[in-house]
Amino acid sequence: MRAPPNDDAPLAGRAHVNKSTTQYQSTAAASRKPNDSVEPDLAALKRHAIDYLERGWSVMPLAIDKKPTLRRWKHYQNDLPSQRIIERWFGPKSAASNVAGVGIILGAVSGGLAVRDYDDAGAYNKWQAAYPDLALSLPTVRTARGFHVYFTSHGCKTREFPDGELRSKGSYVVAPPSQHITGTLYEWLIPISAEGVPIVDPCVFESESVSIEQNTPPAKWHKCPESLGCPESLGSLVYGPDLEVRIRFAISETIPLNVGTRNKAIFAYARRLKAIPELSQHRGTELREAVKWWFEVARPTIGTKDWDTTWADFLHGWGRVRAPYGKALAEALEQARDEPDPKCASLFDSPKTRLLIRLCRVLQRRNGEAPLFLTARAAGAAVGLDKGTALKRLELLTAEGVLTRTFKGHTGRSSEYRYMGDDPR
Repeated sequence: MRAPPNDDAPLAGRAHVNKSTTQYQSTAAASRKPNDSVEPDLAALKRHAIDYLERGWSVMPLAIDKKPTLRRWKHYQNDLPSQRIIERWFGPKSAASNVAGVGIILGAVSGGLAVRDYDDAGAYNKWQAAYPDLALSLPTVRTARGFHVYFTSHGCKTREFPDGELRSKGSYVVAPPSQHITGTLYEWLIPISAEGVPIVDPCVFESESVSIEQNTPPAKWHKCPESLGCPESLGSLVYGPDLEVRIRFAISETIPLNVGTRNKAIFAYARRLKAIPELSQHRGTELREAVKWWFEVARPTIGTKDWDTTWADFLHGWGRVRAPYGKALAEALEQARDEPDPKCASLFDSPKTRLLIRLCRVLQRRNGEAPLFLTARAAGAAVGLDKGTALKRLELLTAEGVLTRTFKGHTGRSSEYRYMGDDPR
């Protein structure tokens, strides 16, 4: 994925980092007076809106008071607008509608996109001190009063907090380069990385999570043997609070639901851990503690109760992970976004359906003669649909002959398809 366009205007209130405290500040509030606004840059707004659309996010135009200029926008909570509609919204005639910003509609329509809104810098700085690694990796926007932290979480609900709110399904967020009523421009402090917006457990943004003292040390990695005489291989990595949250989330996503799926589940867990940058380069033997956490949670539902078997299976799988969770699909999705539609895509109106077709074509190309593996949940997250809708779209493509399902998935195993559309290679 590309970073948002940054060739428009010089953005007001350029944020900077105070290296002595690693807390973010901004010159915007001091440099602008209330209502010291300028004419909205509609061309820049349009460029950003189209970029957001290409990422699979649903957008709409906003007025200077942050309210939608559309009379009704519920439709765009379920379906993406077309590029043609966006060009009309942010075209020359839109000035008559008082367009001054672009809003991103959150939730399933935008691939599970969610935002933690901090109303003031102090609240954000407390969270940043508690989760320094996340604070450096999650896309973050400087607003007129505080910060917006973007993350992905499927099933997350909108909630209010004393220091702001967590926004998801049914909500929207004001996005860069929108203009605040004070004249300040929303801007990316930490831009979107090429890997997209990371999946994060929303519990890290709850009020209790920010009560940790600001001098909390960052995550440290070192050996911690039980005694001075134990072998080096018995050492384990020590995880800071932000890393532990990501590990616990990986556990929740890979727990086997019934007997007979433990081996596949532990390999899925290995793929999840490989996708965490801080863990990916370490030896499997250094992840003993993380695997023990998984084992304790999984023990009630697995048939093999002894630790040695699970530990051996994890170490066996860790060295054989070739595609960390999400990486292969993310790379295929990035390629699919840049490719033209195949002829069979002309049968469908929805941009999300056409993107799904292109994604399946890329996956089939990479798999050669072998079938492609795809769950409704993964397909939906990739193109911006909820799991149920994505399943129906896959069934639609199967009924229309674009796909052939060679194996019906079940708990612990993905469905298998073959792309049958034109020019698969």
